[in-house]
Amino acid sequence: MGNKLSLHERISNADKTQVLNLSDARLVKLPSEVLVIKQLRNLDLSGNRLDTLPPQTAKVWWTVDYLVLLLTGAPQWTALRTLNLAHNSFATVPLDLAALTLLETLNLSHNVLKTLPAAVFGLPRLRTLNCAANRLATLPGAAEGQGDGGLAGCPALVSLDVSANALTALPSLRALGCLALQELLCADNRLAALPDDLAALPSLKIINVRNNALQSFPPAVLRNQSVVWIELDGNPNFDELSLSELDGYHEFELRRKDRIINREK
Repeated sequence: MGNKLSLHERISNADKTQVLNLSDARLVKLPSEVLVIKQLRNLDLSGNRLDTLPPQTAKVWWTVDYLVLLLTGAPQWTALRTLNLAHNSFATVPLDLAALTLLETLNLSHNVLKTLPAAVFGLPRLRTLNCAANRLATLPGAAEGQGDGGLAGCPALVSLDVSANALTALPSLRALGCLALQELLCADNRLAALPDDLAALPSLKIINVRNNALQSFPPAVLRNQSVVWIELDGNPNFDELSLSELDGYHEFELRRKDRIINREK
């Protein structure tokens, strides 16, 4: 049936519900009223034509919040749990991610991002990060003190999707503190290798590295007892036969068959 509420009504209701869905609203600029809703928990701006999120109005809001907005040039959405900016025209991440410490789901897919801020891997509650279908050539690495033994990192991250970019290498996800990671989706890039320390991620289950340029694969990953699925199709120089020649493949194949059987039950 679709959303029958007008744009103004949806924005007005968001003050009470803390949820705002402005997806597919043909927005080129964000309505200024949205920028001062401080307690937003879920915000969906997907499917628009946005390329920035600055204040967009000549209205004067005589509040402390608005003065902060004018000084920082960024919305004060520090209560956000879910943020969907997919299918827009962002060339850079338009928010201070370091301030979004409660964020659990971040969808940046289908934009024109060339880089990600290092703060994206410093969000303590982030569980799902989708950066697919951008123009990323690199991902941020671990800063000093981040990850193992540090206080920062991404300890709650379960799913990372960086498919359909221009990546030639991945950073050490272990050093980034991604010890809860279960799903690594990096198909359709230019990866020649994967980090050896993927084997040290105790919860990793699924690796999708289709359509890359793999020359090798870390054998220790096959011996990681949590890994049950690896997709390799479309790597001209490293295929399933190459994988089958590595130490630990037999044990991995047994786990993969068990997964298939369990899914069919």
